[in-house]
Amino acid sequence: MVGPITFRNSIERARGFTIVELSIVIAIIGSLAAISFAYIPSALTNARNSERISDTKSLARYFEQRYREQASSAYPSYPSTSSFSTEMNLLMNGGLKEAAIAPRQTTNSVTVAASNGDLSAVVTAQGYIYQPFSPDGTLCTASSANSPCTRFKIWYMTEATTPVVRVVESRYQQ
Repeated sequence: MVGPITFRNSIERARGFTIVELSIVIAIIGSLAAISFAYIPSALTNARNSERISDTKSLARYFEQRYREQASSAYPSYPSTSSFSTEMNLLMNGGLKEAAIAPRQTTNSVTVAASNGDLSAVVTAQGYIYQPFSPDGTLCTASSANSPCTRFKIWYMTEATTPVVRVVESRYQQ
């Protein structure tokens, strides 16, 4: 016959966790870690895509501001392909350097278009393409009083299983 349980016996038994309790806690922590690791890559991709959207909108606002600054001149114009490098130097030194650098890149990621056509086959997730247009719809290679650059497009590509090409267009389309 077993004797009565004393207070001392119950204290000695309550000193630690059982192997079953530890196994359950480890299983729960492992499940939560597996679930969180499954969402990290898509969260990082979404963050980079949000950065691309923000970058291209900032670049568009910069070009719009430059256009407004020239509104009192003989012919307001967006930067042409020939003046683009000078404009990018101003942008890079003027506080918008981060907007000109695409996610996962370390240098200026904005290039100028070589044609006035559809650039969806050329643009990549590693950069942005600036495409200025003359009033007749051709690529604006040089701006003049007779042919200012009257609109632009900034092309970029999102990261995804199926990448999507997007375009930010100038506000003052003429």
